Amino acid sequence: MAVELRVVRDRAPIQGVRRTPARADAAVPRIVEPLEVLVAHSIEELDRREWDSVFPDELETWRYLHAIESAELERCEPVYFAIKSRGDLVAAAPAFVGRRALAEPWRGNARAQWRRQRERMLVLGSPLSSDCRIGLAPRASAGERARLVELLLRAAHDEAARASVDGVLARGNETRRGASPLRFGASAWFARARGAVVARLSLPPWSLADYLSCLSEPLRGELLRVCARAAAYERDWRVDLHRDLEPMLALCRAVGLYELNGAYFENLLAPGVGATCIVVRQKGRVEGFSLLLRDARAVSEKLTVVSRRVKGSFVRGLIWLETIRSCLESGVATYESPSELSLAAARPAELIDASSRLRTSSKLDERARSL
Repeated sequence: MAVELRVVRDRAPIQGVRRTPARADAAVPRIVEPLEVLVAHSIEELDRREWDSVFPDELETWRYLHAIESAELERCEPVYFAIKSRGDLVAAAPAFVGRRALAEPWRGNARAQWRRQRERMLVLGSPLSSDCRIGLAPRASAGERARLVELLLRAAHDEAARASVDGVLARGNETRRGASPLRFGASAWFARARGAVVARLSLPPWSLADYLSCLSEPLRGELLRVCARAAAYERDWRVDLHRDLEPMLALCRAVGLYELNGAYFENLLAPGVGATCIVVRQKGRVEGFSLLLRDARAVSEKLTVVSRRVKGSFVRGLIWLETIRSCLESGVATYESPSELSLAAARPAELIDASSRLRTSSKLDERARSL
């Protein structure tokens, strides 16, 4: 991997542009009482178009959630919360009952403790996601949004009690059995949420060399050292599951991700789901891979695992560079990742702290947070 650096001056990265939102005059359901709260154990119980309508800017679509559900991950049961008004979906949230180890994007780095961790919880969000996404009707008022969020969180608390699991987890916020459902009010949520940050990098229409030129000197030096050694490794975006699937699963098992199976990768990498994967090999042997969600404007890292036979930081650096290169060459505007390199490369405005990781399609404004 040869990179010629050029100094780029007076060119700030432009903000990423997401998919065009629905027209302001588009038909949307009115939110009126009484509200019907539903708990589904299959995404097929909820209409695909309705579900996606309250998640218009998300990579984790109905099809993506259906692909994960169809994989039937070991000891990882899907749950979906929904609220309807006059028969129309006005709020929704995916969740699952499983180990806490699946409650964040996986970097396969210093996670040996998860191999022994058996505690099961109800986790708001999909497996291996960086945050809990709640979809809301676009025209809901601030007060209505706060009300819908609270109803969804109460439903999650009740479902955890029914399933007799150890508690509810939503990205750094946790409630054990027996706690009052009132702890799930919107204001309490935002006041308590704490946890690791995620980087959402804005990628300008530059070359990889231009992008690296804008990074700090220590980070740029580290990445150039990765480039200097990259020739011995094969980087492949065309995954051959017949050849690569078993080595990828072996890497997952080695770091304690025993829930994942062949169907997980086969389903996510099928056409129409929006997932892609980069595999790194040395002398034909899989040394690491990264599973990503993407569309024309955005990419999100879901799962990165590397072999213990090689220096993990080098392989992760190689994967990061190839991902950034692919995004730049494809015109992708934003790359969301929890990796150490992404955090190091991010500007302050590109870091997402835990207090903003309960994400909604219609953002809760200051009035909703103060309720």
